[in-house]
Amino acid sequence: MLGENSEISRLEQANTLGLAYLRTMVTLNGGAILALLTFIGNAQAQTAFFVPLHTLRLSLACFLVALVSLLVALVVSYSFTATAPESRYSIFWNRWIVALNSILALMSLVTFALGVLFLLLGTSSK
Repeated sequence: MLGENSEISRLEQANTLGLAYLRTMVTLNGGAILALLTFIGNAQAQTAFFVPLHTLRLSLACFLVALVSLLVALVVSYSFTATAPESRYSIFWNRWIVALNSILALMSLVTFALGVLFLLLGTSSK
């Protein structure tokens, strides 16, 4: 009985941490996109920095890929929880859910970091 309770507790903690990660990354990527769009609108008039348009496009694309990978991770998680426990889909998801979500989470983190890196490397003084 104790082992079953600790397994349920472990799964609840993993669920809580996974949702916190998703919320954090959605907030970071959404905020980055909004900041870039605001920067584009005010760049000519109020800033002392210049970012080429291709750099902004590349960064926006990276942030968008990060958001899409998070949404795909949510779909994967929903599919996992929505399948019947003894179906062959459930067996597939039991085997691959952690690997798929880990890959998608890592892809989101890497593309977010690339978006920031492209902006930092592409920014120059006027």
